[in-house]
Amino acid sequence: MFSPKNILVPTDFSELSAYAVPYAVRLAERLDGSLTLLHADAFVEPIDLVGGGMLAHDAARVDELRALAEERLEEFAKAHVPRHVAVTRLTRVSSPFAAIPAVAAETGASLIAMGTHGRSGWRRALLGSVAETVVKETIVPVLTVRQPSSSGGSFARILCPVNFSEVSRQALEDAWVLAGSCDAEVLVAHVVEQHVEGGEERFRSWLPPSIEGRIEYKELELGSEPAHHILEFAEAESCDLVVIGANRRRQSDTTVIGTTTESITRNASMPVLVVALRDAEE
Repeated sequence: MFSPKNILVPTDFSELSAYAVPYAVRLAERLDGSLTLLHADAFVEPIDLVGGGMLAHDAARVDELRALAEERLEEFAKAHVPRHVAVTRLTRVSSPFAAIPAVAAETGASLIAMGTHGRSGWRRALLGSVAETVVKETIVPVLTVRQPSSSGGSFARILCPVNFSEVSRQALEDAWVLAGSCDAEVLVAHVVEQHVEGGEERFRSWLPPSIEGRIEYKELELGSEPAHHILEFAEAESCDLVVIGANRRRQSDTTVIGTTTESITRNASMPVLVVALRDAEE
């Protein structure tokens, strides 16, 4: 059962990377959980730790720059995480692409919460393309946030698109857990190419047994751009979170997710929680 109590929050110290923190803090408060703040950098090119950038070409310089990163991580924690929330700070001499999934496994993280389109090093992309890569490389649910929270990190109305697959069932279960922790309501969009008779009755019989309570159901006919239609629907229904399942498979040793899920995480104005099938083969 999904329980987002141990939350990993990667940061490159940018304002954008802080966008996910209020959501992580709110969940930690509600569930008596904790945060792990992570800063990962190879420290081999100019980085934004000090004015003008610095170079790291030897072990001593790497140690020096890592120490500076640890200081900035402590400052970041003080600025964004309330004192009553338990927080651990970690730095890794590694690319964020590799470090985030590895640290999630190492710490037993149950959720990764990260801003998107941040920067690391000397204008090297971190939390834009990295967010997409992390979604592909871990079975830990990943919450991506592109804009600052106007709700203090809470959710009021959660959209969960489903197609009666096993991964969409798991996404719905996770959406239900989040709704319970935030006192939110869940809207399920049954995504179809054309209207299906008896769709709601089938949905009610398909519901996981762990879900007890009122869930709003609507049918959503998708056109040639499914991600666009889902996001347009989410905005029309005043949803402030989209929870969607990701079909993951190995192709030539590369993990990929569905193009619709990837497009939604890339273009959504509201936060998106991507859920992979946790018993999927690795």
